[in-house]
Amino acid sequence: MANTNPTIIQWNINGFQKKKDELDLIIQDHNPQIICLQESNFKENHIAPLKNYKVYSKNRLEAGRASGGTSIYVKAFIPSQTLNILSDLEVLAVQIEMKEKLTICNIYLPNQKKFRKIDIENIIQQLPTPFILLGDFNAHSPIWGSIKTDPRGKEIETLLEKDNIALLNDSTPTHINIANGNFSCIDLTLCSASLAHRIEWKVLPDIFSSDHIPIKIIFTPRTGDSNKNKYSRWNLKNPNWTLFSEMVDDEVSKLPNSNQSNINEMVNTFTTILTQTAEKTIGSHTNQTFKPKVPWWNDTIKEAIKNKKEALSIFKKNKTQEHFILLKKLRAKSKFLIKNSKKESWKKFTSTINNNTH
Repeated sequence: MANTNPTIIQWNINGFQKKKDELDLIIQDHNPQIICLQESNFKENHIAPLKNYKVYSKNRLEAGRASGGTSIYVKAFIPSQTLNILSDLEVLAVQIEMKEKLTICNIYLPNQKKFRKIDIENIIQQLPTPFILLGDFNAHSPIWGSIKTDPRGKEIETLLEKDNIALLNDSTPTHINIANGNFSCIDLTLCSASLAHRIEWKVLPDIFSSDHIPIKIIFTPRTGDSNKNKYSRWNLKNPNWTLFSEMVDDEVSKLPNSNQSNINEMVNTFTTILTQTAEKTIGSHTNQTFKPKVPWWNDTIKEAIKNKKEALSIFKKNKTQEHFILLKKLRAKSKFLIKNSKKESWKKFTSTINNNTH
């Protein structure tokens, strides 16, 4: 059964517009309630919508050049509001409410941007608890899987000495250098220490056009409802309507001959009879709601992505030049197939449009 707890996708997408198709695939496969993107690369006040999501963005204000920036997408049905964070860093925070309030803070720290521990502490002090602070920190430390420690990593290491902050990373690489095949761990997920035991953190087993690998975070609300994304339906494949009618008539005949002046009581009584009889004679089943496939999805793309995932897994275990070249080829192939399939799907759709189309 699919996990119905709230899911967060964390990803340095390195350009929203060119990676939108791949983001659609991630949404299709994981149905996240929240998506946190770094390097969305929007120009100034530009906002890119996603169907069924409310978007919050903080874009880098560089005239005429799209770069950097952070975005948070929240499912439209989830109550959410942006929080005003005073900082010189590229940071965006949103508070959501899913059985309990949770603060999501998304940060992008480019290599050329210097920061100190106090800068991150200043942000954390402004976040209502509990919180999840995630993003591309471009910081290295063996604590989260890097082979070296750099000055930025030392700042984060010192920050983690505080008792109220926990690191969720498990040393799995989150970044691949496409030029040489080297892996690194520079995308971090921090949270309130009280929250850590209720979060499942893992890097997805696939790479896309971005050099960063998406991260999936599953959050268990304190009073979460496991039936949130389920609904019950009557099993109408082979209903026994004759038995249903007979049992309803029998139950109605047992009702006392009293004049119920309250119409609501009469309706409730009859509804209860119908429901209980249907449960005995028809039965019901529970369905899980899933997001439909994107219109350009096909078996060829499915197979290409499967092969790419397998190549990534093999390369992680055997880092040879041969395996790296194969991974790059399969990565390029899946990107090509997605682009072409989407183009053909659009052509097919537009060919059906005529004067009678509504």
